[in-house]
Amino acid sequence: SIVNVTGSNSVNVFLGLGLPWTFAAIYWNGTPRYDAWVEQYPDIAAVYPGPNCVFAVPSANLGFSIVSFCCACTGAIFLLVMRRRHIKGELGGPRASKIMSSVMLTAYWLGYVAIVSWRALRYGTASNTEEMAVTGSIILGEAAITIVPHYILRKEAKQLKIDQADEAEAEGAVGSSAETAAASGVGEAEGGAAAKLKKGFSALSEMPSIPAEPATTASMAKQSYQPREKLGIQDHGGCAHA
Repeated sequence: SIVNVTGSNSVNVFLGLGLPWTFAAIYWNGTPRYDAWVEQYPDIAAVYPGPNCVFAVPSANLGFSIVSFCCACTGAIFLLVMRRRHIKGELGGPRASKIMSSVMLTAYWLGYVAIVSWRALRYGTASNTEEMAVTGSIILGEAAITIVPHYILRKEAKQLKIDQADEAEAEGAVGSSAETAAASGVGEAEGGAAAKLKKGFSALSEMPSIPAEPATTASMAKQSYQPREKLGIQDHGGCAHA
């Protein structure tokens, strides 16, 4: 910000204001004094009684210029605030608001240049009727240009709210349908698993049973007989040792 302010002052003051004033001072210092210049600037002519003119910049219009500039700045800042409030941005936005905002800011600049230039050229010679007519016409024109962008911004803000509500409703409908589809899919999967399980139980119940083998003396003797090696009995020369 410091670099921006310093650079802006360097360009605006040193070049934009200082360079033209330097050329004007050189020009008027080489111009011989004449009666019309003395009548227009009597106080300055009395302070500088030389044979040539001097570059005169009366400060009588400075207060009027500052007030006009502050009014234009207040209107521009109010426009930016309304844009942030209604369309959530100082720049861009819908086409109508962009065009009207540009027209409004350009009209502020043209109105400021026009009224300050008129004041500087007609200061001390304009009648009260002329001053009221010029000032009032410029103020009314700027006010009319100011109303239109604010009306468009309010209208676009209402439309933006309607669009957002429609989008939220559409997203809610899509989400509910997705949840319903997911729930139905889970129910179908659970029903299919239960059906498969029931079918398996039915198949098991339908299988024929295998009859048990009756116990006989041979089978019992076969089960009770165990080999000598399995019981850990070894035969050493006709003697059995466990």
